[in-house]
Amino acid sequence: MKGFGKKQNKKVEAIKIDLVDLPNLKRQAFNYLNNGKCKKAEKIYIQCLREGVNDEEIYFSLSTLYKSRGEIDKAIKYLKKVLEISSDNYNLYFNLGLLFLEQDKLNEAIDSYKKGLEIDPNNLPALLNLANIYEENLDLESAIEIIEKCFSLHENDPKVIFAYGNILQSQGKYDESLEQYKKVVLIDQNFLEAKVNIGNILHKQGRIDESLKFFKDLIKEKGSNPKLEQHLSHLLLLSGNYNEGLEKYESRLKVNKKNYIIPRNLEMLENKEFSENQKLLVLSEQGLGDTIQFSRYLIPLRNKGIDIVFCVQEKLKELIKVSNLANKVYSKDYIPELLNAKWIPLLSIPRILGVTPNNPILNKPYIKPPEKKIYEWGKYLRINKKPIVGINWQGNPETEKSHLKGRSLNLDLFREIALQDINLISLQKGFGTEQIDKSSFKNKFHKYQNEITQNWDFIDNASIIFNCDLVITNDTVVAHLSGAMGKETWLLLQKIPDWRWGINSEKSFWYPSVRIFRQEKLNNWNKVLKKVTLELNSFLLNYG
Repeated sequence: MKGFGKKQNKKVEAIKIDLVDLPNLKRQAFNYLNNGKCKKAEKIYIQCLREGVNDEEIYFSLSTLYKSRGEIDKAIKYLKKVLEISSDNYNLYFNLGLLFLEQDKLNEAIDSYKKGLEIDPNNLPALLNLANIYEENLDLESAIEIIEKCFSLHENDPKVIFAYGNILQSQGKYDESLEQYKKVVLIDQNFLEAKVNIGNILHKQGRIDESLKFFKDLIKEKGSNPKLEQHLSHLLLLSGNYNEGLEKYESRLKVNKKNYIIPRNLEMLENKEFSENQKLLVLSEQGLGDTIQFSRYLIPLRNKGIDIVFCVQEKLKELIKVSNLANKVYSKDYIPELLNAKWIPLLSIPRILGVTPNNPILNKPYIKPPEKKIYEWGKYLRINKKPIVGINWQGNPETEKSHLKGRSLNLDLFREIALQDINLISLQKGFGTEQIDKSSFKNKFHKYQNEITQNWDFIDNASIIFNCDLVITNDTVVAHLSGAMGKETWLLLQKIPDWRWGINSEKSFWYPSVRIFRQEKLNNWNKVLKKVTLELNSFLLNYG
C-alpha cells in the first residue's frame, strides 16, 4: 500500500539562457505564464536570478506565480524583493498585506497596510481591509477609528456601512448591526453578504424560524449557492430537521474546498448502497471534537462488513486505535493509496446512515482508553473518598472568531463549585490554563494538577476523564471525549449553541450521559453556574 501526502519541495531545474536579450526572455516567460505553463516560466525567472539579475518585473511575476500555486511563503519573499526596489508603491504593500492574511498573520498584515496608507492615506479599499483585519484581531477600537475615517470620505458607501455593521456584530450589538445591514440592502439590493449577515444576526438572536425563512427565501431569490446552503443546513440541524439538514450540510465540501484533500483515483461514497467486503477510506475533518463525536459511525459501517481505513488527526490516532473503531488507522498527514475502494469525509457518514434525533444509530459508549492506563491514573487521582470533578472552561480562541463565539467562560465563575467538598481537576489545555494561577481558588486543585495540565496525550487525558465522577465543561473536545466514554457530563452552553446541541433540551441524543445547562440570556453565565452549583449540592448528597 503506497502513501501520498505533502509533496517535497524540489529545486528548480537549471537551464541555459542568454542574458544579452533579457527583455525577450521576460516576454517568453510571461507568455508561458499566460498559457498556464508555470514551470517553464519559473525556470526562466529563477535562472535569471541565479545569474545575478535584479529585476522588479521578475520578482513580481514570481510572487504572482507562487501565490497562484498556494506557495505563500515564496510569494511573500519575492514581493518583498520588489519592495526593496519600489518602496514607494503603496499597492505592493497592500498586496503584501493580503498575502499575510492568507497565512493568518494579522499583525504583519496590519503593518503592511499601515505602510501603504502612509503613502496613500485615503485609499478606501485599503482602509476597509485594515478595519476588517482589526475586527478579526478583536481590536474593535482601532477598527472603529478606521471606519470613522471611511465615513468622512464616503458617508453613504454601502461597503463602509457594511464594515461598520460587522464591527457592531463583533461587539455583540446585534440590533444595531442589523440596522446597518438593512441600510446596505436599501442602497444596493445586490449586496449578497449584507443579506447573509441579516440572516446570521437573526440566527444569533435566537430568531430561528425567521432566520430559516430568510435563508430559504434568499436561496429562491439568488438560486443554489453553497454558502447559502451551508447557512441553511446549520439552522435546519439546530431546529432538529436532520433529514433535510444533513443533505444541505454537504455544501460544506464546496464552501471549504481548500480544507479537503481529495484522494486520487477514488470515488466518493454518496449513497446508502454498501457492498460486503467493500473498502472505505474515511477522512476526519474539522476539529478534534468533531472527530470524536462522529467516529462512532465507523462501528455500524464495520458491522455491515465494510473494511474501514481511517485517517485522523495525529493527536487522536492512538486513542482511536485502542478503541478499535477502524480496521486501520493512519495520521491525517498520510493518506494511503488504495485500490478498489471508495472514500468519504467523516461528517458525511450520518447522512448516509440516516441519523436523526430519534434514530441516533449508536449512542452507547464507544471510546475507552486501556485498562492499565485507567488504573495507573486512578492511583494518582483517588487520594481520598471525595468525588473527582473535572472542569474545562475555554475553547480555542481562533475557532471562536466564527459562529462559536461566546462558548467559553472565565474560570473564576467556577469559584462556588471549587469550594465544594470535592477533588477538583482542571482538564483545560493550552488556552485558559493561565487563569489557574490567577484564580482565587488555585489551591483547591488536585496536588498533581501541574502534571495533568502539562500532559497533552489523549490516551492519558481520556484515562483522567474516565476516573472523574463528574465532568463540567463548556462546548469543546472535553465534552465529546467525556460523553463518548459515557461519563456523567454537565455541558455549559451559550444561548445559541452549535447546531449539534439543538436549541431547548437538557438532554443530548448524541450522548445519554450528558446533561445540558443552557444560558437563558445571551452571554449570561452567572445564572448557569448558580444552577450548576445547586445541582452539584444534590450530586454530592447522593454520591457514594
